[in-house]
Amino acid sequence: MSKILQVFYALFSAILLSLAIQNEFLPWGSPFLGLFALVPLYIAFSRAKTARESGFLFSLTVSVTHLLSSFWLSNFKDFALFTIGATTIWYTISCFFLGQLFYGVFFIPPSKKLIIDSGKNPWHIPRRVFLFVSLYILFEWQKSTGFLAYPWGTLYMASYKWQIFSQIAAITGSLGISWLFAFFSSIFAEGLILLNKVPLVKTMHSSFYALAASLFLLFMLSMVYGTIIFTGKKEVIDYFDVILVQQNTDSWESDFQGDKKGILISQALSEKNLGQMEDKPDLVVWSESNINSLYLPDYYERLEHYPPERPLLPFIREKQVPFAIGGVVRLPQTKNQIKREQEGFSVEEINFGNAILIFDSDAKLDGYSAKSQLVPFAEAIPYADSLWMQKLMQKVAGFSSGWTAGSEIRLFPLALKSGNTVRIANLVCFEDAFTDLCRKMNNLGADVFVNLTNDSWSKTNSAEIQHFVVASFRALEFRKPLIRSTNSGYTVVVDAYGNRIADLPLFVSDALSVSVPLYKNQLTTYARFGNWVPLCSALFVLFHCLLFLKNKIHAKVKSKENLKGKKDIERTLAKEDSNENS
Repeated sequence: MSKILQVFYALFSAILLSLAIQNEFLPWGSPFLGLFALVPLYIAFSRAKTARESGFLFSLTVSVTHLLSSFWLSNFKDFALFTIGATTIWYTISCFFLGQLFYGVFFIPPSKKLIIDSGKNPWHIPRRVFLFVSLYILFEWQKSTGFLAYPWGTLYMASYKWQIFSQIAAITGSLGISWLFAFFSSIFAEGLILLNKVPLVKTMHSSFYALAASLFLLFMLSMVYGTIIFTGKKEVIDYFDVILVQQNTDSWESDFQGDKKGILISQALSEKNLGQMEDKPDLVVWSESNINSLYLPDYYERLEHYPPERPLLPFIREKQVPFAIGGVVRLPQTKNQIKREQEGFSVEEINFGNAILIFDSDAKLDGYSAKSQLVPFAEAIPYADSLWMQKLMQKVAGFSSGWTAGSEIRLFPLALKSGNTVRIANLVCFEDAFTDLCRKMNNLGADVFVNLTNDSWSKTNSAEIQHFVVASFRALEFRKPLIRSTNSGYTVVVDAYGNRIADLPLFVSDALSVSVPLYKNQLTTYARFGNWVPLCSALFVLFHCLLFLKNKIHAKVKSKENLKGKKDIERTLAKEDSNENS
């Protein structure tokens, strides 16, 4: 019965977290549910009998949360085997091993159980609360960085509706918000655990109350800081006038009909909004995957005649406005390809990049920004240059290559009507979800983040909103406006304080004209120090690991000394007996 209850606790946490973040029932999520999401899991860990049981519970919670909140990954056509299948398997296996670390948080050696139960160790409750929170934050950090980065299903997503509270992201980063939510869950769970301990020892009371007081203080400080920032005077130094186009077409339609259709609809929507504006905008932004049938710069000239109904380049010249358009570029050979050529092998494959194409007002290709953070397996295939991997992928999935990652991180300067220059950080699709990439661009001197996205394949509102919510924290972390122009949603402009200035409904064809406020560049605490919250968490865990090893070595040495002393006494007694007998 206890094992069934443990499984229920793990599943309950998964359900709470899935409802707390953006979903089909609660489109903008629930911060209140987010505060309590980890309570059942914490209680389950406290009752786990073995490390494997803890690993199983954590694996169950994470994998079920992934399936419930990111079910829309199964709509990624031929890649669904990898986007939802491979990721779920990965979380199931990796979290089983990671979850075993939580057993050490709650494990009490038999020799110390009486001391802890009697309340003579007042640091026991704070220690395990901070260890639990630290390990969980390290899990979210690991989940959000590296090749397998996927920062969805994270606690901070639940906080989106609390805009004042979320302002602390400029200091702590988004993971600082996750830390506070996990801290709340831990303390609430400890309170429930203590209710079952009768009678309560005074020292247990005092340590728990100290934790609760610290939680209250941190939340109050966060609210005070957020209120000051949110309601304070904001210094706007200029405005960036843009038109955002949401054509709402399926770019995956066969025979490139989605490509052609999307360009024509985008032209019509751009023309409509241009006709409604007194002055020309500084930039017209279309969505990701607008030009798929031709790759640039090789086939740039063909855009003089494509689409045949209204060719793209003459259209841009006619409007005399710069355009940012999602398309495909040919990238240079990789190091592995160059090496193979030098070894005498023929290298025929072309490296394609998913990119943002920048056309000036005369329709010249001013440059491009190729996506550098690729989606694992769906866009980036490990060892894709190797023949054995290409054959395997062709046999299993029907394709043998993916996108090639862009190797250059650069900003695009654009002259504004005011005479000033805005430095644009271009982000393709999921790139606006990755803090490390955005931090690099921010620290290069970016004034604004511009994201081109195509999430139309998801066919769900929750997928569109989840992507936006994860991305919106970049505006808070770096105090920079975020502009998102998407295929079907969520097209929106967010100022440097998280306010939605303007947006379009999901899954409609429309365009949006916006004057985006630009602010004086400031280096936030998070921009300066990066992910210092998970780093401090890692140091805290490391300190306790070293302390555990020290105590273990000390106990072993003491045990040997006791054994040696016992043997010395036995020898002395034996010698005395021998003397008496003689």
